[in-house]
Amino acid sequence: MIFQHRDGELRIYSGTTVSVWGVTGAVTSKATAAMYMSMLFVNAGFSAPIARSKPIETLVMNRGIYDSNAEYRNGMDSEKMEPLPISWAIKAIDDTTTQQFIRMITGSSPLTLNSKVIRSTKGESKVDGVSTPQFSDTSKLTLDVQVLWDGTSDLGFKWREVYFPGAQQTISEGEDEVTLNINGMVYGDVTRITAFLAGTTILGNSAGPS
Repeated sequence: MIFQHRDGELRIYSGTTVSVWGVTGAVTSKATAAMYMSMLFVNAGFSAPIARSKPIETLVMNRGIYDSNAEYRNGMDSEKMEPLPISWAIKAIDDTTTQQFIRMITGSSPLTLNSKVIRSTKGESKVDGVSTPQFSDTSKLTLDVQVLWDGTSDLGFKWREVYFPGAQQTISEGEDEVTLNINGMVYGDVTRITAFLAGTTILGNSAGPS
């Protein structure tokens, strides 16, 4: 069997923690249920990296001479933390799903969507065992993206803390369809998955391929 885009489902998840201020002023984290929006693939073209980069290593030599004393030295960690591009396109449909999806990827944190609170995922993942920092602008909403291609041996990936810059989301009109072109930047970890994260669907979308 060859995987095809019609075998895939994409889900966008909200954050699962919320800060709680106690009577003493201390801040603690409280777990909440993840909210997600699900969509089956309609247009092909999903594109995203399947792993994060490692820092570039620079070869250090003695006065430019390559001998047994030469060694590689790690570059700056900023290279492995660079945001990674993720993109796909969907057809706009004449119901509330398209409207709510646009609100979800262009909203500010926290966002109320269909009477459900959508919280940012920023700071919920780790890269090389270290928790990612918050944005200085805490109103920026990041979401987790998961994709699973259904087959005998499922193929899936999870991209954490994806931010969707408003100006990079575009809409284009064709003769037979209106297309939303989605472009995000992955600030968190990238890992394999074999099943979707459990959660509560925002709009009662389809459960996906079976």
